[in-house]
Amino acid sequence: MDVVARLEALAAAPKVWRCISIFSDGKVRTHDQPTKAMAEGHATRQRRFLDKVVATVDGKNITLDIVEVQYIGNDWAVAAEHLGCTVAELKAYA
Repeated sequence: MDVVARLEALAAAPKVWRCISIFSDGKVRTHDQPTKAMAEGHATRQRRFLDKVVATVDGKNITLDIVEVQYIGNDWAVAAEHLGCTVAELKAYA
C-alpha cells in the first residue's frame, strides 16, 4: 500500500480513541483519532500545558487542568477494514 492510499484509509477510518482536554473555565475540547498511539501522541503534546496559563479571558487566567485518553469505539473489524489490515495487526499497533 503506498503512502497516499494509507493516509486516505487512515483519514476514512472510524475514530475510536478520544483525547479530552478540560480547562479551568469548564470548557472541554476533544480530539478523536483512529488509533490509541495517535490519541496518546496528541495527549502528550497537550500535557506540556498542564497547570499553565493558556489564555486570559476577561482578566481571568485559563489553565489546562486535565488531559485524558478514552476508548470510544468497539468495532475492531470496521477499523481494520478501513486501514486495510487484519484485526490482529491493528490491535498490535494500537
